[in-house]
Amino acid sequence: MDRQVLFAINGELVFQPLLFSENSEPRKEIRIPLQFGARGGSFNLTGLKLYRDIYYTRGKGLHGIDEPYQLDENSYFMLGDNSPVSLDSRSWAEGKVDQKYLLGKPFLVHLPSRQGEVKIGDHIGHIRIPDFTRIRYIH
Repeated sequence: MDRQVLFAINGELVFQPLLFSENSEPRKEIRIPLQFGARGGSFNLTGLKLYRDIYYTRGKGLHGIDEPYQLDENSYFMLGDNSPVSLDSRSWAEGKVDQKYLLGKPFLVHLPSRQGEVKIGDHIGHIRIPDFTRIRYIH
């Protein structure tokens, strides 16, 4: 599940997961994403593993990779916007994409969208509708 923080020592959860609700406010740039500290003492931190998204590792979703992936100069590892189901570099036979195949520049993000229904006769179909309140432009 996304939008949660888990903290474990030797594989045992220290406290219940911290769950975060979805926020439509633009995120501020993070310069220092993770900090540790101690008051009145010291500690030794070894074997730290920080996962950005559980769906990028094998066994946590439909797609994932087991080992570090080596990229050539001027090649890119592409990741989809919907990690659990995206067909991207994690699932392609040749995962890397050469820079010469990248054309243009993205200018907006329109996901996540809302689910809608279309009724034709007795049939109800499900469609995705852009949520215009959440569209973000890339400068």
